[in-house]
Amino acid sequence: APNELKHLYQQDKLQGIYIPYWTFDAKADAVYHAEGGRNRIVEYRDSKGERHTRTEVTWYPTSGNVSNFFDDVLVRASNKLDTYLLRQIEPFHTKDIPAYSPNYLSGYSAEIYTVNLSDAHREAKEEMKTELRRLAEQDVLRRYDQVRGLRLNDNYRDETYKYVLLPVYSTAYQYKNKQYHVLINGETGRVQGEYPKSVAKILLMIAGSALGGFIWGLIPTFFKAHWNTNETLF
Repeated sequence: APNELKHLYQQDKLQGIYIPYWTFDAKADAVYHAEGGRNRIVEYRDSKGERHTRTEVTWYPTSGNVSNFFDDVLVRASNKLDTYLLRQIEPFHTKDIPAYSPNYLSGYSAEIYTVNLSDAHREAKEEMKTELRRLAEQDVLRRYDQVRGLRLNDNYRDETYKYVLLPVYSTAYQYKNKQYHVLINGETGRVQGEYPKSVAKILLMIAGSALGGFIWGLIPTFFKAHWNTNETLF
């Protein structure tokens, strides 16, 4: 970052905001079908008669089932804050969240959801399905070396949801007529922010790395030349 950033006077204050989230619980199971591959090393000769080895895979049909309990799958219910920054300060711990009380909002802002329940539910189901797919792949890899062609028939039951407000601190600052944003997880204190980049510092770092690599590459040559000189002397 530019040196001036250290002395930048911060005029904007931190603003406490409650960000809306949907959370979803579900018991899920899935039946899967896939192909499991077993590796084997095969030796062969090339056109010159030289020996080589290669890995060949034999594929076998396989199937099975996996299950998982999903507890508090979080889906953001608002897109007003920078999605990338918000994702970087997650996760939030959703255990033992107290019931809503207007006292919690004293001195803080609170956003109203802009992502409706049905859209959030579809996003949560996709996240759950991705995890079930990962579990199915792991199950195949317990018996085989590789997996391909995984097909999943997933099922969900006992689904519940909650609408929760989670704390975030937000601020922004100006540098050379551009605004940069910073978010802080109000529960864990994790910080993520944007900041300007110094082109001069970046180029200096690249040049220093290149010079260091060049010097490091000369070391073996130097020692080899030095060793050869010693051999001549003795």
